[in-house]
Amino acid sequence: MPNTEVWVRVSLKEKNCWEIYNSFRMNIKRTNCFGALLEISEDLPESINRWFGENIRAVSLPIDLFVLNHKNKPVLIKAHHDLISKLIAFKINFIISSQNNEDVSEYRDYLCYIFSKQPKVFNIFAFGIVNFL
Repeated sequence: MPNTEVWVRVSLKEKNCWEIYNSFRMNIKRTNCFGALLEISEDLPESINRWFGENIRAVSLPIDLFVLNHKNKPVLIKAHHDLISKLIAFKINFIISSQNNEDVSEYRDYLCYIFSKQPKVFNIFAFGIVNFL
C-alpha cells in the first residue's frame, strides 16, 4: 500500500514520550510513511525541541489548553502560542479536540490569527475538528 501513512499518537504528558516514539520508529523499515500525531499537554516537556527533527504529521490541541483573555476569547499561553508558531513551518495538520459537542469556532479563529501573523510563505494550513464523545 504505497500511499498509506501510519501516524502514532504521542501524548506529551508521558515523561519519556520522545524515547518511546523513537524506539518504535527505529523498528519501522519505511520511515517515510511513518509520522507522529502530537497531543499537546498543559506542561510541555523539556525535550520539546527534539520533536522538530521528527516527521510530525499533526498536532492535537484540546480546548482545555486555552485560557480566556480580557475580551473573554480563548487564547493559548505564551509557551503554547510560541510552539504553534514554530510548528506552522512544518505545514502539519492542526486538530482542535473537545470532549463535548462544543462550538470550536473561536478556537479555530484564534489559530487562524496565529497563522495570519506568520510570513506569507507559511500561510498554507489545514485544520481538523474532533469531538470526543
